Amino acid sequence: MIQTNMNEAILRGLCSIRDGDFSVRLSTLDLMGIEKEIAETFNEVASMHQLFAFEIERVGVVVGKEGKLDERADLPSALGEWKECLENINNFISDIMRPTTEVVRVIEAVTKGDLSQKIHLESNNGATLHSEFFRTAEVVNNLVDQLNALASEVTR
Repeated sequence: MIQTNMNEAILRGLCSIRDGDFSVRLSTLDLMGIEKEIAETFNEVASMHQLFAFEIERVGVVVGKEGKLDERADLPSALGEWKECLENINNFISDIMRPTTEVVRVIEAVTKGDLSQKIHLESNNGATLHSEFFRTAEVVNNLVDQLNALASEVTR
């Protein structure tokens, strides 16, 4: 492949990746030296984009649709910012799930007659709930308080 053809192929490939098509690959046939290394590296980058997208989609289905709340994204080949992005996604899942599992824990306790359980508005690491999570926790905690008051009235 002469230099102009190689540059055009790289440009087409980069445009495809930019536009969200991670399946694009450059041919390495008939290439040698630096041109072959460039094409192979391009293909590795495109492949990593594709693997990353598949992994995010997989976790979205497993957690969001199948309800397996302990599932997390994992891509052993991820390094640097790729790995950091996966960690951020996993932290996001954990942050979203914590209030949900707390609500379940408290409601489950109430169904067993334990009215002493409440949602902790602050986690062990000092993070506090905010916005809708805080409002949900307050609603559940108020419900437990009202059930406690009602139970006290009934037992009088």
